[in-house]
Amino acid sequence: MSTTPEAAVDERMFLPMTPSGVLAVLRARLEGSMGQLKKAFEGMDDRGDGVLDKEEFRWGLHDFGIDLTEDEFLIVCKVFDKNGDGVISFQEFIGELEAGMGSSETKK
Repeated sequence: MSTTPEAAVDERMFLPMTPSGVLAVLRARLEGSMGQLKKAFEGMDDRGDGVLDKEEFRWGLHDFGIDLTEDEFLIVCKVFDKNGDGVISFQEFIGELEAGMGSSETKK
């Protein structure tokens, strides 16, 4: 805290958003709850085809307590919609998240 406006210096450092950075944030938010996330995604998959369109995916994350900025969400979509068909594969999403988490979490 500065006592005068002239003495105030913004020394914050912002890291650029990258897919690995956004995934690290997602993993940190989801640590310890992968089993619950799997059940939640199964419930969101109304068609039972193992994929979520982007709006289902966005609201599913929101309902699970994960609110991403528009930029973060677009990065996540690019990571998980590898073939560009506009849907997120449940298995790819879980697999990518589990790949960066501890082995005990992947067993749940």
